[in-house]
Formats: sequence, C-alpha cells, structure tokens
Amino acid sequence: MKLQLYRFKCAHCGAGFKSPKTIAGSYGEFILRGIGTGEIAYLNALEDATYDEVDRILKANNRVAGKRANILADILRKSYGDIACDLDSMGKPFRIGASPRCPRCDGQDMESWEEVDPLEFVDESLRPVSHFEWNALSDDMKERKVDEILQLLGF
Repeated sequence: MKLQLYRFKCAHCGAGFKSPKTIAGSYGEFILRGIGTGEIAYLNALEDATYDEVDRILKANNRVAGKRANILADILRKSYGDIACDLDSMGKPFRIGASPRCPRCDGQDMESWEEVDPLEFVDESLRPVSHFEWNALSDDMKERKVDEILQLLGF
C-alpha cells in the first residue's frame, strides 16, 4: 500500500521523526494504531461492512440523539477501534488517527505533524484490522457495546 510520510514532533521529548499516514485526501481509508504500541493496521471503510454497521448503531443510540452529522462522524472515528476492532498483538486497542510512537521516548502524544516537503511516499504491506470478537456478538450485544463506549466517552 502506498503511504505518505509525515514529520511528527513529540510532545514529550521534542524529537522529530517521520512516520506514514494515508495519502492526504484519501477518502474512507484509515491507518489505525495500537494505543501504547503504535502497531499499525489498515481499514478501508468503504469496503469493511463493520464501519457502516457501527455508524448505524451509533446513530440510533439515544446518547447521541440530535447531534449534528459532523459530530457523529467524529464520535465514530474516535470510538470505532474500541467498538469493533480486535486488539493488537500486545492486547491494546486500535484507534483511528492515533499517533505513532516516538522512537526516542515511546510517547504517542504529538505536538505537531505535517506532510514531508517535498512529498515522500513509502510502500508498506499493512494487515487489515480484524473484527472476530465484534462479528461473534449478537445484535443486542453490539448495541450494548456501542452504548458502553459512548458512556465512557462522556455521552
């Protein structure tokens, strides 16, 4: 998969480093990173039925009733990994938009990031994120899981 390199600056130690993201302007494609591990997985939300399924269940939940479409889309991106994705190889949740790990201090909080100029690209083989646990749930259990995550997010 072709990915674009970005320059990140760590909020903890100030180290600058490059790491890949989806190409600017990509629609429906996401890199998910493990929280605390930085492990990378790929999601094509246009082809992965779970993304639409979680979106539908989320929009039907009373905790977010009346929220604008852009707010709902933000909630979906922030919660999708915790709701529908299997854990990474270290047992940590994946998140859309999570930052890479700093190579100096292992922190995952970034002060800034920007496209490398001139643009740089890399080809990497990324495994697609999996959904074995989510797919094993009944519809009722899926609705409860979405509700639990929304509650944890403060809705």
